[in-house]
Amino acid sequence: MTTTTRHLLVAVVLGPLALTGCGDDAGAGAADVPAQMLTIEASDWNGWDPEHQATPEVTTLEVEVGATATVESVGEEITFEVTEVGDGEVEVSSDQRLAPSGESGGSNLNDLVEEFTVVTGEETSLATPTLDAGYSYLLTLTRR
Repeated sequence: MTTTTRHLLVAVVLGPLALTGCGDDAGAGAADVPAQMLTIEASDWNGWDPEHQATPEVTTLEVEVGATATVESVGEEITFEVTEVGDGEVEVSSDQRLAPSGESGGSNLNDLVEEFTVVTGEETSLATPTLDAGYSYLLTLTRR
């Protein structure tokens, strides 16, 4: 085998391997990260009608900073906004103060929040801060 033949053989065999390292990898990581979805289930309730049937309304949005969802609230609407996105959690703010779930059930009316964290695999439960009637909000984060 001559030197020219060997060089040609090396170019034919190794040429395609050298080209696999070329290209733009700028967007390579973006496709690997699955989109996260935030689901908000709003259910009405009242404290005086034992026959009351809640009418849940479900809103889902793809998570990105600035994404908003507007849902029903006591006689008006409430807007939730994604303010920060992390891997497996998001920071959310609301335009109304809400009561988080208490440790032993019910709502904590003494520690109202406008900003809170929703974590994948955990439910975040909030409610309008009222004692007679209102809305409960169940927020969940999932990967799409």
